[in-house]
Amino acid sequence: MNSWPDLARRGRPLPIQGLTDMHSHLGRPSIAVPDPTAEALVRVMDRVGVERAVCSHMSCAATSTISRQGNRITLASLRAFPDRLLGYASLRPWSAQIVRDEAEWALDAGFAGFKLFYSGGISYRDPALEPAYALAHERRRPLLFHTWGEPSVLEDLAAIARDFPGVSILAAHAGTANEEGYVALAKTAPNVWLDPVLSRVPRGLTERFVAAVGADRIVWSSDAVFIGVTQQIGRVVGAEIDEDAMRQILAGNAARILSAMR
Repeated sequence: MNSWPDLARRGRPLPIQGLTDMHSHLGRPSIAVPDPTAEALVRVMDRVGVERAVCSHMSCAATSTISRQGNRITLASLRAFPDRLLGYASLRPWSAQIVRDEAEWALDAGFAGFKLFYSGGISYRDPALEPAYALAHERRRPLLFHTWGEPSVLEDLAAIARDFPGVSILAAHAGTANEEGYVALAKTAPNVWLDPVLSRVPRGLTERFVAAVGADRIVWSSDAVFIGVTQQIGRVVGAEIDEDAMRQILAGNAARILSAMR
């Protein structure tokens, strides 16, 4: 009988129903990517055994106009692969009214939730973003936040989690730095999940997070097209945790988050 690490090393799909990538991208980033299309992503998903991926366009980190255009491009991909791809609409603090309009448009069009990325001094507590948080709370939608271990950002997420308890908050790149801060955030905010996707592989990070907060508070993602899907699966199945914990991280928690949507 093949072990999960052995299957992963040989590039074979894992025996997991509902394997879901909670943080991936479409579109060309600032680095060379041979094929940043939805078709290419789905081909990799087929090869590895990923059933669904929740995507945002790479313009999530770009200017307001490009970010909104990226949402429309993403929507076309969601409609092309309705059984495989879900979407995060990228939002910036343009104004409360524009954010409300874009957020309502996105959910009505079929997006699952929202992706927030700070740059240029943007704060996640900016009042212009609150209409989106309120809508996500009302409809029980996930919010994916780019983080990099900054205490002030983790404090912002704790406050948002407290003010909008119906929201599922994914703290992306958990473990980049300040592991203790991420652990404290997850322990104090029950609607926060750690998303420890990283291009590097800190030894023991998965095991430490599972021991500290439990496998039911960690989601799996690839951050494609920045990072390879196979590498990120390897970080889970290569960890010294049991298969029940692996299954929870790779599929179970995503199912909980996505099944709560209204």
